[in-house]
Amino acid sequence: MNRIDYLDKYRFFTVTFALISHAILALNLEEVIGQEGISSISFITRSATPSLIILFGIMAEFIYYNRYKSKGNAIFSKLIYRSFLCYLVFVLLSIVTFLVGKKSISGLMGSALLLKSTSYSNIFVMYFFWLLLCIPILKLRHKLGFWGLLGLVGAIWTIDYFIIAKTVELSSPFNFIGGVLLGIGRDWGPSIFHGITLIVCGMLFADFLLNKVSTPSTKTIIAIIMIGSIVATSITIFNIGFVEYVENIVDPRAYRFKNNILYYLYGLNITCLIIIFSYLSNLLIKGKLSNNINFLGSSTFSYFVIGNMILIIFPTIQIASVWEALMFVFVFLIATSFLTFVWEKKLQHLNMVQSINMMTKNSSQTVWNTVNKIKRRKLS
Repeated sequence: MNRIDYLDKYRFFTVTFALISHAILALNLEEVIGQEGISSISFITRSATPSLIILFGIMAEFIYYNRYKSKGNAIFSKLIYRSFLCYLVFVLLSIVTFLVGKKSISGLMGSALLLKSTSYSNIFVMYFFWLLLCIPILKLRHKLGFWGLLGLVGAIWTIDYFIIAKTVELSSPFNFIGGVLLGIGRDWGPSIFHGITLIVCGMLFADFLLNKVSTPSTKTIIAIIMIGSIVATSITIFNIGFVEYVENIVDPRAYRFKNNILYYLYGLNITCLIIIFSYLSNLLIKGKLSNNINFLGSSTFSYFVIGNMILIIFPTIQIASVWEALMFVFVFLIATSFLTFVWEKKLQHLNMVQSINMMTKNSSQTVWNTVNKIKRRKLS
């Protein structure tokens, strides 16, 4: 069995959960499905964002760090390229939102300047910053190992407790970017700053699960983190009850927007379950279905962009019953999958991916070389 196949299934499941969550929001299905049904569904789909952040950490360790060890700073141009690509996608989705009448011209300009949010698209703003932050994170990982990264996580939560938690929301138009970057105002989560916690956890998972020779202390660190996470979550459930705990996870205004540590522990715990489920699915699902899932899993960038674009373009409709809601979500996922297949196959056929990547890589390399030249001049 290919050791990466189950990772593609993990990527497919997490992005599918995100699309289901967005579809529920786009169609206002809370009233149709009912509170109990929404709570049950959302408790699972809420895992999408933290799982995607952990996946980012897995790729940072398994792909970028391993390349960094062999190629050095040369790999940073690819991170800059991908960061710029995420920004372009965010602007593209903002333009589409504007064209269908769901965003004003001032809102569009604000989004282009990263001062306004865009529905179903804000994850790309987060990736834009995380890909850039990945450069110092990889350098820290190389210099001080995982203990250095754990020290960074400790510093993050110390700063949160003594500074961010006591900082009031920034005034407009900086409230959005303040929330996205640092969680200031307790009205946005997960923030770029706090999300580094899950990125580091993802890097630990990758070292343990995917690297042929893992760091000796990795198993111990993961064991301590997971035991601590399970114990802290169990104590919380014992104190407030499971129903209230689920409500706090489902309601983004509770743990998530406040960047409560319990939201990150929830993401860590449920991601472990999704990884196990993905591994078992890889053993049980065979043939064409497995290949198709893996293809979508390896094409989650297109899968996610296309799905969200459909939701942005699609007009608001009235859903009368639970069965209609389920049917719409099912058809939406099938249509998104089909269009992703068509798009990816078309790109492969036209060989556009390689040419676009080469152009943007060259531009990113130029930026990186210019930065290095400036540094050398300052040193001299």
